[in-house]
Amino acid sequence: MNLNKLLFKSIQLKRIYTLLFLTLPLLFGCSNQWVDKVHQREQLQGQDMANAEEVVVAIRPEYGKSKVHEVFFGGKYRDLWAQPVKMQTIDVFNQGYTFRKVSGGRQSFNLQVYDSAGNQFVLRSIDKMPTKVLSPFLAHSFVGEALKDQVSSGHPYAPLTLPIMSDALGIYHTNPKVVLIKPDPELNQYSNNFPGMVAMLEHRPDEDQSEFDYLGNSKNVIGSQNMLDDLFKDNDSEVDTKNFLKSRLFDMLIGDWSRHESNWRWASYEKDKGELYKAVPRDRDHAYYYMDGFFPNIIRFLFKPHFRSFHEDLPNLKKLNRSGKKLDMLLLSGLDSEDWVAMSNTIKDQLTDEVIDSAMHAMPEEIYELSGATIAKKLKNRRDQLPDKIMDYYLYLMKEPVVYGTDKHERFELEALNNGDVKVKIYKTKKDGELRHLLYDKTFKQQETKKLKLVGLAGNDSFHFTGKHRTTIKITVYGGAGEDAFINEFDDYKGKLIVKDTDAGSDFSVNKGIKVKETEDPDVEYFDANGALINYYIWDH
Repeated sequence: MNLNKLLFKSIQLKRIYTLLFLTLPLLFGCSNQWVDKVHQREQLQGQDMANAEEVVVAIRPEYGKSKVHEVFFGGKYRDLWAQPVKMQTIDVFNQGYTFRKVSGGRQSFNLQVYDSAGNQFVLRSIDKMPTKVLSPFLAHSFVGEALKDQVSSGHPYAPLTLPIMSDALGIYHTNPKVVLIKPDPELNQYSNNFPGMVAMLEHRPDEDQSEFDYLGNSKNVIGSQNMLDDLFKDNDSEVDTKNFLKSRLFDMLIGDWSRHESNWRWASYEKDKGELYKAVPRDRDHAYYYMDGFFPNIIRFLFKPHFRSFHEDLPNLKKLNRSGKKLDMLLLSGLDSEDWVAMSNTIKDQLTDEVIDSAMHAMPEEIYELSGATIAKKLKNRRDQLPDKIMDYYLYLMKEPVVYGTDKHERFELEALNNGDVKVKIYKTKKDGELRHLLYDKTFKQQETKKLKLVGLAGNDSFHFTGKHRTTIKITVYGGAGEDAFINEFDDYKGKLIVKDTDAGSDFSVNKGIKVKETEDPDVEYFDANGALINYYIWDH
């Protein structure tokens, strides 16, 4: 195809997209006042709400659209949002709850409360308001309405199905429940969306949860920022990585693409020294997510590749897990491929057809009739595929892994093996270098790993390079803060190895084969624990 034909084709494509964009206003009605609300007060008019213990409402009837609209903007779950469902009511200030704070991200409205026993709960809006990030003009234009309309890509009742499956897998969880917040003028001081809002009422895993089995009976549940801060500063603390791996594999089964750091809490358990952390996943709004329609598919292709739809087959796991990649890399780099496959088979065995079918019936009966059997069928198929497909994501993580030390003292040992693989061991040491115990032991395979970064962070660390064999793995070592030593145990290191550190207090006992880059301006994220935290999405809510 010559250049003129390519230009003509490009111009024609732009014209088509422009024409389609100009038709957007015609696909939406003129009334768009619903774009900046998540409550359902209009449906409550004429009802005796003061005495009502149950109501029948649809979460968002406005998502019900014509077939033409669905072709352009998708329609998988619109019937679920528009389906009236019987649900319990909650009278926040007259049922023993007290206000804690208002929270929520860029789309949701969350009301955090204490119950009479002092336990924290959160009322999270099921409907969302993505127009929060837009100017008032755009929010009330067809742009805002189109953005709000895409909330219908989520399954509004998905979180209800997860506790049964989580229990079968031994994964910690909250126990969400769909409720309608009774209209109360006192709530308007926090947001006029809270009165009459349909919400997920769920336990907020924080602080002492020793009474609750489903949160691991932990005496102290903390957020990701505090967990990571401890993990980077104290090599006596650790995460139960196999428990976290199981949680992440379950995320992939249910198609939950929003697993950034702030969507996790951590049940902590005291050891003789340090803490053991186990994962508590939360905010499961994107389970069974399904984005379809002409325009949404363009948006996904161009800007949001991780918005994968919940099909019978597992999706591209590299794209699905984009928001969770950094935490996966940090916590799972020490596990081998055999660990991943074994855990996939464990999930396949534990998540039986009976468990999946039972979980689907946790939805309201009206919703189960519309989607329960279909989702169950997809889950069973994805479960069966998991052991065979999980290696794609494992290999993706192993291509350029980063292995961290802590702000305490460690000894790193790198050995190039005769097959080109590189064995990495990390030991806890005393300040004078005396070995205490092994912290990390992993062999990186030459055919899987192209680049490997080792990060000492602060503390007095030593790096020992051994092995008489050649490897194609490009290794970069960051000494970080503290007085570090780099020691080449052999006369000629046959590999691609770069050492980066400041010259202040560092001992570069290296020779041929190792390239030293001394710097007065070290990379912040590889310098100490506080710098490492920059890499992570750790706001609490």
